[in-house]
Amino acid sequence: VVVFLHGFNSSASSWVATATRLQSRLDIVAHVPEMPWWLPYDEQARQLDNAATAIGAPANMVMVGHSNGGIVSRALSTKRPLGGIVTMGSPHGGALLAERLNTV
Repeated sequence: VVVFLHGFNSSASSWVATATRLQSRLDIVAHVPEMPWWLPYDEQARQLDNAATAIGAPANMVMVGHSNGGIVSRALSTKRPLGGIVTMGSPHGGALLAERLNTV
């Protein structure tokens, strides 16, 4: 299982073509969830953990996240074991704008 997570102010549609192409070429089961990117990282990770549990995702699932999706993937790794995390354009310290989004 490989989960592709979209970034800040984006949607699952940003990963559909890539996930579909990789699934046709590799022995993976791709999932492209729609995440509420405006919620705190930990809440997104909690929702993702619940969704992964609901579909019976294995402990070795791999997360591929762009920007916010990478941060959420790292937060998820504190809640369940993962087979790996690939991040692209994900700030290691989080995104200040995203953290302040709900305080304005």
